[in-house]
Amino acid sequence: MIRIGVLDSSQGNGHMFSFSAIINGLNEHEINQCDYQTILSYIQDYETPVHDIAQVARVTAIQMEDLGLAQRVAKFANINKIYDSELELARNVDALIITNDDPSTRNFKMPALLEFGKPIFLDKIIAYSKEEYMSLKKLEKFNGQIYSSSAMQHAPMFNKIMLTEEMISLEISVPKSWRLYSVHAIELLLSILRRSNDAAAFISHNKIDGADVVKLTSRLHQIDISIVASNVSGTPFQTIEKFRNGSQNVLTMVDPFEAFSKMISEFLTSIITNTYADKRDWDISIIELISKGLN
Repeated sequence: MIRIGVLDSSQGNGHMFSFSAIINGLNEHEINQCDYQTILSYIQDYETPVHDIAQVARVTAIQMEDLGLAQRVAKFANINKIYDSELELARNVDALIITNDDPSTRNFKMPALLEFGKPIFLDKIIAYSKEEYMSLKKLEKFNGQIYSSSAMQHAPMFNKIMLTEEMISLEISVPKSWRLYSVHAIELLLSILRRSNDAAAFISHNKIDGADVVKLTSRLHQIDISIVASNVSGTPFQTIEKFRNGSQNVLTMVDPFEAFSKMISEFLTSIITNTYADKRDWDISIIELISKGLN
């Protein structure tokens, strides 16, 4: 059984609740400990813990700078131990899930945590610059010690999107800021390009009706691609495919539960099989595209 420690948080991110419940199951008598209504709106519709995950892992400990938050998550997701120190937690688990999704407030902690040689799951992106990314990679005790991912590329409804000669445009939209949320769209786009045997070239970055819009074109199929971060809450994770015959296909991620489950399973499988992927080229491609929307 893999002992997982959950630590750290960032403003507006409730993944410490959802990730922990997917692994441990939620305590139905402590539902109100979670104050993220978006999470509560979907997580009770699923069976938790996810069976395959619960067979191999358990969140045994949590540490948050906000002790009250740690206590609420522990009650919500049946976590037995709360640590005062993240280093003490790291000594007593087999792997770490860090639910602070902002590298600018998280990465100063990484050198000390990497020193323990435990696999580390980072929510969303590892770093905002190639230089910072490479400095962290140099501190890894083994290649692939740091795993990072976001939900959208793991969502089943997007798995069959392919770039074809019949398509004229593809738009991938995410809520909130480009800085924190564009990684969802970028990872999905890179997945689509990979399975379509295509690549994309950057064209422009503009502000349109308050949203950040990065435009690209696919090299092989000459498809217009837009990545849109709305900069407001509540807009959907969505793709819009438009075709030469005038039709279009709109897909929306209703909730991230299945995507989160697949993401956590991928992380745990790497630990069980001791096969840690070198995602360096992939990660750098993400960082480079994010930078296009920050300029």
